[in-house]
Amino acid sequence: MDLGVRSLIYKDRFRFQIAADATALAEAAVDLLVSMVRRTLTQKDRFLLAIPGGATPARFLELLASRADLPWERIWIFWTDERFVPHDHPDSNYGLAARTLLSKVNPRFYPVQTGLANPCLTVIDYTRALHEAFGLQPGQTPIFDLIILGMGTDGHIASLMPYCYALVEELGPVCTVWMPDGSCRISLTSQVLRAADRIALLISGQHKAKVLADVLSHRPDPLRYPVHILWPVLDKVVWMVDHQAAALLDVNY
Repeated sequence: MDLGVRSLIYKDRFRFQIAADATALAEAAVDLLVSMVRRTLTQKDRFLLAIPGGATPARFLELLASRADLPWERIWIFWTDERFVPHDHPDSNYGLAARTLLSKVNPRFYPVQTGLANPCLTVIDYTRALHEAFGLQPGQTPIFDLIILGMGTDGHIASLMPYCYALVEELGPVCTVWMPDGSCRISLTSQVLRAADRIALLISGQHKAKVLADVLSHRPDPLRYPVHILWPVLDKVVWMVDHQAAALLDVNY
């Protein structure tokens, strides 16, 4: 089926899928996931997926919920990041997934436990959950089959914000990120994101056009643009964007 999506290699190094609009983008992301699940499950007994929150991934999750044909009991879902708020809070990434996806299908899932006494305990707990689910030894990095990410207007991915300590310090698989307003987020770290077999960046909307153009034209500077932590593994990254987000790129549609 033609979803209005064009595949191309931008500047000889960035693998792009440019969709006609946000809905076509979400449909293309679902197709990517479905094809990867089917291929991976011919070789493994489970598919390990990390999902984000945010407006762009929300439409993807809504469409994914309609795929009752998937072997959901073999799909294990984790979160790339989470705000340190209760799961029923409007800003909770788990809450978004619960409303759009988990209430309709039945995967195995591992939410970030934000009901603990403080963010440090949550980091310890989620690190333990990752080690148990992936069967890791201390010091090993979990390897996801697919990590889906959004990108903020400041170039952040997951909750790795510009100039945050997690971009420069060697950490475990999970970290805290404190925001200027005093709120806290829990995030997978850069080594986990880079270790994934495939990374899909979902970017939509005119408000993302300038940062996308800047990110792709500047020399890598992960402190300024955290998305640049992915530059060493660009061969594993697919940039899935709509026409509005791609408006300032030098491409022909």
